[in-house]
Amino acid sequence: MSSSRGALLGPARIGGFRWTWLAAASSVAGDFFSYIAISWLTLQITGSALALGAVLTMAGIPRASLMILGGALTDRFSAQRLMSMSAFGRAVLMTVFAVDVGSAHVELWHLYVYSVVLGTLGAFFLPAQATILPRVVPTEMLEAGNAAINIGTQAARVIAPAVAGVVVARFGSAPAFAVDGACYLLCAVAVLQLRIPDRVLTATQGLVRSVGAGFAYVWRDRALMAVFAIAVALNFALAGPMQIGLVLIARQRFAGAASLGLILAASAIGSVVGTLIAGTARPRRVGLLWIFIPLATAGITALLGVTTLLPLAASLMLVFGCGTGVINVITPAWIQRRTEPAMLGRVMALANTAALGAVPLSQAIAGVIGQVSVGLLFGFSAITQVLAAGTAAASRSLRQI
Repeated sequence: MSSSRGALLGPARIGGFRWTWLAAASSVAGDFFSYIAISWLTLQITGSALALGAVLTMAGIPRASLMILGGALTDRFSAQRLMSMSAFGRAVLMTVFAVDVGSAHVELWHLYVYSVVLGTLGAFFLPAQATILPRVVPTEMLEAGNAAINIGTQAARVIAPAVAGVVVARFGSAPAFAVDGACYLLCAVAVLQLRIPDRVLTATQGLVRSVGAGFAYVWRDRALMAVFAIAVALNFALAGPMQIGLVLIARQRFAGAASLGLILAASAIGSVVGTLIAGTARPRRVGLLWIFIPLATAGITALLGVTTLLPLAASLMLVFGCGTGVINVITPAWIQRRTEPAMLGRVMALANTAALGAVPLSQAIAGVIGQVSVGLLFGFSAITQVLAAGTAAASRSLRQI
């Protein structure tokens, strides 16, 4: 136990890591305040699952389509500068959004505009963030560093949804957007405290060629391609049903925004457990995790579609979070270790694109199915996860990782 604790605490002795940890935790806290606020606000304005799916999709499209550009810029210039500027832009956007909502004149088209800008900022923030950790900790600390960051972000996932649910239920969405803005301002300040080189290597290619080189690098690596493919499939299966379905069951079956916060907090607690497991025990066959964990989450998703008991829903999300916590530590550490430093920004951008690229379509489909039946929505998700796990099991490249 002491050696496991020491492994997790090792990165914390590095000053740059502590600022990286704070930036990650504060940004995730902000994300959950705005997610609950914009979801509840959309349903208050329209009462429509289709509208909620459309609002979330409007953020997902620019985030996914511009992600590789963000990765190329990260490799070409300063990841630190790109991340801090994106975070500061998010802080300004959320402050303006809070004022707009507080004026009581907000309309649905406003949410679409804010979502597009939000997704665009995320396209530059995420790939820059993904390259910071390998620059502040040694390679042998990547699992421990990712695990420690995930513990911080999962702590934010426990606290932020619960608090945000209460804030939205009692005071409305405007204060929640303001909190998101404050969180991202803190993130920007933390990133600016880092002392890391602006570039890994001096870029000599044009931007378009740089993007193309990133695609070619991943295309030549069968294992990377296999991991990216399963990421696309699983995010398609889960993103929409979880982001829209959980809001719908909280609204239709339980006590509203506060119960949504409780469900999300339970998932985060489970993710902390999964993070601790992954951060202290490095598995020999990583590829098998991408097969068996989706099978387990498929069963959990199916049960979520039929339960009418809030304690059971929270318990299911606790177990679900444990599985995703393991995946969210093992996957980025494996990619970071496998990738050449000069290509890391583009490869991590493609990894994020794989993870988020299917999200807009998933959200749009989830909005349509959720309008018919939330149970049908979760059933669709479960079947898709089983198909993804079966496809992963058939991939020799994935099984051998």
